[in-house]
Amino acid sequence: MPKPRRPPKRRPECVKATALAAGTAPTATLANGVLTIGIPAGAKGAPGTAGVGVKSISLTKDTDGNITGGTVTKTDNSTTAITVTTA
Repeated sequence: MPKPRRPPKRRPECVKATALAAGTAPTATLANGVLTIGIPAGAKGAPGTAGVGVKSISLTKDTDGNITGGTVTKTDNSTTAITVTTA
């Protein structure tokens, strides 16, 4: 009968990372066999342009009830046609 396997021993943590404020210098220390690195946050970027979302979707059906197309109305009130193709 084979011997039961023991789970592998857990290795102690040997590397830790900490977050630093933007603009600070990165750090690294080695103490008691543990390397601790400090990583600064990146600088805040400029705001992006405002996005446009979907306000509504209106679908068009034929006399048999099949969807044949439609219109998307966006949050800036512009519209885009929906094209439906069938295989």
